[in-house]
Amino acid sequence: MLVSILRAADARPRWGIVGRGMVGAKPGAGQRALTVVEKVRRLFPSRIPGIDLVPIYLEEFDPAWTTGRIGAWVERFRPDLLDAAIRRG
Repeated sequence: MLVSILRAADARPRWGIVGRGMVGAKPGAGQRALTVVEKVRRLFPSRIPGIDLVPIYLEEFDPAWTTGRIGAWVERFRPDLLDAAIRRG
């Protein structure tokens, strides 16, 4: 546990959005996938049974997300997030 906390403290911030959805693993998924699902549910608890808060880290889809299609979408709906991401780099 201490190693995870220290690793998280040293990790660089990641930009993303959080929305409602369902998090799950494919049938027959390995233990690692099941662990990730449970970790997401612990980190982002939901008050609605059966509906999870799902984080989407933008750089996982496009490393240069601020200048591509994702950045254009964020600029339209959340310009504050895009401005902050560009300022911090």
